[in-house]
Amino acid sequence: RMRDELLNETMFRNMAHARAVIRAWADDFNETRPHSALGYQTPKAFAEHLTTATDTRAAPSESSARMSV
Repeated sequence: RMRDELLNETMFRNMAHARAVIRAWADDFNETRPHSALGYQTPKAFAEHLTTATDTRAAPSESSARMSV
């Protein structure tokens, strides 16, 4: 997507311009656009839902195995 929508169509003036345009595109892609693979949620909303659904502080672990980092 990034190559098709941004990199192939944009002439960057310099590195600062490239960084600003890419940052704006990534923010839009991750925080505004819904993705069909994520149930039409934005990646940010999906990640927030995933984090709260798998929060290890919600219940104590019954396993004696060490938690991975």
